[in-house]
Amino acid sequence: MDEGIDIRIEHSLFSPKSTRSMFYDYPELKDNKDLVPLQSQKGKLKLAYYLGCETSPLKKYFIGNDMKNRLLAIEKAIKFSGIRLKPMVLEDYLVGKFPSDVKNAINAFNIYKPSVRTRLKLQLEKILENWEKTINVDIDSPTFNILDKEGRDTGEKDFDKIKKYTDISISIKKQMNDTLHDAEYGFGLTESKKGDAKSDDVSFTDLKHEGTL
Repeated sequence: MDEGIDIRIEHSLFSPKSTRSMFYDYPELKDNKDLVPLQSQKGKLKLAYYLGCETSPLKKYFIGNDMKNRLLAIEKAIKFSGIRLKPMVLEDYLVGKFPSDVKNAINAFNIYKPSVRTRLKLQLEKILENWEKTINVDIDSPTFNILDKEGRDTGEKDFDKIKKYTDISISIKKQMNDTLHDAEYGFGLTESKKGDAKSDDVSFTDLKHEGTL
């Protein structure tokens, strides 16, 4: 197969960041009733991610019609997940015979759509930019002065304008932390950086020949 797998695509949804449980890195996963049973089984959870999440490079092979590549994708997902299985259980996993909790978790990851989350992330970043423009003003500037009937600057401060500005700033501050958190964590999205390992397209066939799959 010549088709490439982008191991770290530009926007990866819920990509495992460390050896910790994904619930630690992505708390919102705790809200999914089909993922909660795996809260203390991080290996199973990661396996379900690799086979069920839309941005996982293995999913399209797992759900594809080529049985050989499907089984190879399962094998690589097991390796990536770090899950430890007894030999007889491993045999079942390798041929796609998963327990119900893993099947439910794989299906649960299907509901998350990266395109929607990317738009939300960009919208939040725009909101933060607009907030910055709103509060990044100098109250000593003529903008906050009283104008006469002809619209000329009187040089006197308009304390009603200053109060409105202060109220808006306080309101923004109250919302800032949550909004900033959502923007930084990107609704489960992570962006790959140039120079990251495995950042280039890797052929599925090459992975097999290299013995990494």
